[in-house]
Amino acid sequence: MSFGKNYDVVSSLPNAQELKEIAQLNLESVNTNRREICDILSGRDSRFLYIVGPCSAWPSKAVLTFSEELKVIQSRIQDSGKIVMRCYLQKPRTTVGWKGPLFGDPGNKEANLGKGVRESYKMMVDIINSTGLPLADEALYQTSTAFQDLISYLAIGARTTESQPHRELASSIDFAVGMKNPTSGKISRGVESVIAAQAKHDTIIRNGGGKLQHIRTYGNPNAHLILRGGDTGPNFEEEYIVQARRLLEKANVSNPAIVVDCNHDNSDKNHNRQLEIARRVMEINKDSRNGGIVKGIMLEGFNLPGNQKPGEDMEMRGLSVTDPCSGIDEIRKLLFELN
Repeated sequence: MSFGKNYDVVSSLPNAQELKEIAQLNLESVNTNRREICDILSGRDSRFLYIVGPCSAWPSKAVLTFSEELKVIQSRIQDSGKIVMRCYLQKPRTTVGWKGPLFGDPGNKEANLGKGVRESYKMMVDIINSTGLPLADEALYQTSTAFQDLISYLAIGARTTESQPHRELASSIDFAVGMKNPTSGKISRGVESVIAAQAKHDTIIRNGGGKLQHIRTYGNPNAHLILRGGDTGPNFEEEYIVQARRLLEKANVSNPAIVVDCNHDNSDKNHNRQLEIARRVMEINKDSRNGGIVKGIMLEGFNLPGNQKPGEDMEMRGLSVTDPCSGIDEIRKLLFELN
């Protein structure tokens, strides 16, 4: 992307090599998790995916505490389920607002991207090295590729799923990418995003030296659909899953799979409904007529239920500063029940 003239350069950010010097990553763990997630989506592995974690991964101490809790839960359900921890660093905003941990402390008026990038990188490496959990993030900014080595699952959000550059990014990635249906809730548009992400593309990028390059992506066979509801209401019920399955099969996509986001417009933005939605999705998926096409669910969870506004007692408790989340006690109870 090239900007116009109406901006100032605030600072240069650390490159991938500089970030790697901050903390040493266990690459073997990341690669294993990527492979297992793809196996679940393709049906080669019969386990179920649980993509669980805070709406925004901040503050790091509380996020690390949450990851240790998930590690214990994973050890109990490892034969039937695989937990992927949401560690979202980049937040889309409807208008304006704090855009996630990459931008620094949400309580500060001025963003500090240099600090945010360094602290986020270290936090993610610490989680991987101490728990072995796979991490998920949302691709809001295509340029934040320094974090690509750390994640095992990527989501393309409802506001960007119809963006051609984001579809091409998904096509270029060699691990699982979930394409959400757009904010309209239209399932066919989400399926079109999956088709685009699985296809090859010729496109233009600017490399680190500023040189324009023609690249050709290979297509991502592990791109899949995420149902998250929309302006017209939820889309997690059986009729929508059947519709999505038929559209995916008609398009003859590789590894047709669905993940259901139990929050956002599926819960009418009421985090207290997440658990009942999760139970309902599991019930629907057990019906042989649906072919077990739902391979996972997303849940927004943190140490404590609910959320808070930036500027309150943010550092202490692990309470979301963006969307409200279910608490770890509720998450633990649900996952033990479902497994």
